[in-house]
Amino acid sequence: MISRSALLLLSRLLIAIIIAKFALSYTFTIMADKKQELKIELTPEVALGNYANLAVIAHTPGEFFIDFIAVSPNMPQARVNTRVIMNPENAKNLLFALRDNIQKYENTFGEIEHKVARNNAPAPENPFQA
Repeated sequence: MISRSALLLLSRLLIAIIIAKFALSYTFTIMADKKQELKIELTPEVALGNYANLAVIAHTPGEFFIDFIAVSPNMPQARVNTRVIMNPENAKNLLFALRDNIQKYENTFGEIEHKVARNNAPAPENPFQA
C-alpha cells in the first residue's frame, strides 16, 4: 500500500510534468482602449501552488501584507507558506476580482455555504475574516 505522503509526492510530480509539457502562459489585456497585452509566464514550480486554509492580513499606510498559512489539526503552530505584499490600490483591485470570481463560481456551482459540524456545533470562526 502506498502512503498518503508518497501519493501526494507522485501527484505533484505528475502535475509538474503535465505543466512543463504544455508550457503554460497567460495573455490578458491591460488597457481595453489600447489593447496592450502582457504575457505572463507560469513556471512549473509556481504552478504547483501553495495550499492555505488561513490568511492573516495586516497593513501599513502604504502596503497590505497577506500571509497564507496551512494549519493542520492538533498542531500547536504553523508556518507562513507565502507572503504577498501589495499597495492599497492593488489590494482593493484584488478584493473586486475575488468578489467577481466568487459570484461567477456561485452562479455556476451554487452558493458557497459555511460548513457546520455534524454534532450541530457552531462553525469555527472564519480565519479569513478580520
